[in-house]
Amino acid sequence: QHGWRPHQHEQCVFLKYEGEDLIGVCGVYVDDFHMAGKADQMEAAWNDLSKHVKFGSITPFEGTTYLGCTQNKATIRPDVIKKMSEF
Repeated sequence: QHGWRPHQHEQCVFLKYEGEDLIGVCGVYVDDFHMAGKADQMEAAWNDLSKHVKFGSITPFEGTTYLGCTQNKATIRPDVIKKMSEF
């Protein structure tokens, strides 16, 4: 719903596209949701999901722990993104 499609190989990962462009990724583990995507799309994505799932507090990504791993922002150079997308 709302443009989210299940990943073809991983049943707990959902992808959101705008046309051919990937704009969001959501991972679900038991009762934890972890979402990433274009910054200007995240609030709307959480609001859409909130219509179907009752969430507790939604916390920022940076500095939180998810499945035992502390999350931090990272900057990836465009050449690395291009190389990995061709992989």
